[in-house]
Amino acid sequence: NINLWDLENLALIEKIKAHQSSINSIKFSKKGNLFATCSNDSVVKIWNFNSNKLIDSIKVHSIPKISLFNKDESGVLIFTKNGDVLEKKFKSKKIKQKFSKNAQFLDAVLSEDAQSIITCDTQSLKIINYNSGDYISEISNPTGNVFSKVEIYSNDTIITWSKDGTINFFDFKKKQDLLEFRSKNPHNKL
Repeated sequence: NINLWDLENLALIEKIKAHQSSINSIKFSKKGNLFATCSNDSVVKIWNFNSNKLIDSIKVHSIPKISLFNKDESGVLIFTKNGDVLEKKFKSKKIKQKFSKNAQFLDAVLSEDAQSIITCDTQSLKIINYNSGDYISEISNPTGNVFSKVEIYSNDTIITWSKDGTINFFDFKKKQDLLEFRSKNPHNKL
C-alpha cells in the first residue's frame, strides 16, 4: 500500500492498494506533482500526487529496486535487481536498456545538473555518466558500512545513510568525506 499522511495532524489521509508485493522505492519528480513506485511484483507505477491516480504501469522482466524520473521528466529510469538500468518514456510503449552494470543498486538520485546518476551499493557511492553509463568516480564508505540511501544535500554535498545508522556527508566535487555521525537507530528506510 501507499499511505498518504497529513504530517501536521499526524493523520492517515488515504491508503492506496498499489502493488501485489512490497514496495522497494518511492521517488518524486522535481516538480512534486508525480511520483513513481516500484515493487517486488516487477511493476513500476507512475502516479499523480494531487489526484492519486495511476498514470502508467510498467512491467519489467527483473525486479525493479529503484525508479526515478529521467532528466527531463519525460519518463523514468528503472534500476533492476540484476544491474540493468532501463528507461521508459511516457509517450512510448517501449522500454529501452540504457546501460547495464554488475552492481546491486540500493538507491539512486540524479545530480543537480542531471548529467550524472549518483548510486550507492554494498561497496561504495558511485557517480555514473547519465548518457553512457560509464563510472565517473567512486567514493568508498569510510566506515565499511553498507550505504542504503543517498540524497543530494546541496549542489556539492551528498548525504548517505547506512544500515547501522551511520550518516555521512560527502563533497561531490572534491570526492571526499566531510562529516560522519552515528544515530542510535538504523536509518535504512528513511
